Parts: sequence; structure tokens; C-alpha cells
Amino acid sequence: MPFALLALALACRATPLPEGARYPAGTAFSARFVTVAGTRIRYIDAGTGAPVVLLHGLGAALYTWRRCADLTVDVYRQVAVAVRPGTAG
Repeated sequence: MPFALLALALACRATPLPEGARYPAGTAFSARFVTVAGTRIRYIDAGTGAPVVLLHGLGAALYTWRRCADLTVDVYRQVAVAVRPGTAG
């Protein structure tokens, strides 16, 4: 049984996406970075109007907000933050 779990864990690992392939690549948005206390944080800041901060849930990423961002960018300023610094975000 432990061998099966190990094999499953190794099979589910994926290589990280290169920077150019991560969301928002291929969209009108562009990722930005800020360094806070030595940690590089990735975020998207787009649109005009009242600001809305978009935070994804556990196990999610900036990609979570792709449809919302496309629909409301003309109405709100959206700041989507990768809350897991150091990941694909």
C-alpha cells in the first residue's frame, strides 16, 4: 500500500510552467511583481474605477479569476494577488 501511494504521488507531480506560459499569458492582462520582506509576489492590476481585491482560495491560483476579470475590467479596478508566493500563482 505505501508503494502505491508513493507511485501515485510521483505520477501526479507536474513540471512548473515557464513564466511566459502562466496566466495571464495570452490575455490583455500582464503580471506584475512586488517584493515584500524578501518575498516576490505576483499580481495583476487592471481596469479603472472602484478597486476590488481578488484573493483565490486554498489550492487555487490567479487563473481562478480569469472570467471575472474579463467581464468587469471596464467597471472596476481589479487587483488579483497570488497569495502563495513562490508557486505558479
